[in-house]
Amino acid sequence: MSGLVSIEYSAVAQGDGDGLFAFRLPRNGTLVGVTKGLGTKAGNVTGHSLDVKDGAVVVLDNVCDGLDGGEWLTGHFGGEEDAAALEEGKTYTLDVNVTGGGTQALGVIFWVLLGQV
Repeated sequence: MSGLVSIEYSAVAQGDGDGLFAFRLPRNGTLVGVTKGLGTKAGNVTGHSLDVKDGAVVVLDNVCDGLDGGEWLTGHFGGEEDAAALEEGKTYTLDVNVTGGGTQALGVIFWVLLGQV
């Protein structure tokens, strides 16, 4: 059985942070999209991006960069990125990379097809 699920996170006044959020899947899946929305900014934030990691292994690097939100989309959503396989039971973490100093409120949605790799 497969299905599209969303995993959603939000953070208020988020500065640069490693392992900000973590998730595990109940079965294998495929990461097919990441969307990032932005809220209030404080300080001199000049940019930010996201990393998704499996321990020290980078699954996605420097995605959804910029100051206007952003998205990382595979062909499943009309984008051009390559899908990323996610394994059942592994812990995946989200790193937020903020440049310029300060903080930014943000929301992140991961789109995962469960049961597909």
